[in-house]
Amino acid sequence: MPSTSTRKKITDVPPIRSSCPEASVLVNKLGSNGAKHLWTALETNRSLKILHLYGNSIKDEGVENLAQSLWKNCSLQLLNLCANKFGNAGIQNIEEVKRHRPDLQVVLKMTESKELLDEVIEMVEEVFSEQHAFDKKWLLKTIQTAKKDLYDDGNLREPVRGKVIKLKKLLRKVEDQFQAQEPGKDCKLKFT
Repeated sequence: MPSTSTRKKITDVPPIRSSCPEASVLVNKLGSNGAKHLWTALETNRSLKILHLYGNSIKDEGVENLAQSLWKNCSLQLLNLCANKFGNAGIQNIEEVKRHRPDLQVVLKMTESKELLDEVIEMVEEVFSEQHAFDKKWLLKTIQTAKKDLYDDGNLREPVRGKVIKLKKLLRKVEDQFQAQEPGKDCKLKFT
């Protein structure tokens, strides 16, 4: 274990200075505290255009300073906050961001963005076609999270409704194949 003097806290991490235009932290444990530090880092970042924070257990307190940070960042164009755990206070903070940054698309449900649905469909199809091995627990959690986010209350219009139906079918196939795998074996998917 490193000594106290050599360990770094998340608050000691320098600002994001990468020239990477897109970053994804999907179904992870960033949480509200991690999100707050990320917003602070974004204040000085000028290259990140798209940030996916899908399913990271970010709650209301994780978006308290979001608006102030994003007023200082003019480069971010898409912020995906789907499948997090926002109540009324969190939604109000996000609405404030939308009012002050109308150029920034903030997505709270996959069904709000046709482009996001297309990306997710493409990722799921890649899982099949490339037959990658995945951690079973993580993938099943990801599928369950995505299925909850794809709720159709009957108000979806085409082409979004068709994309949601297609994605639900693909997710069901992945889930069925993973649940049929023998415990302890590598999970290889076959697209039929």
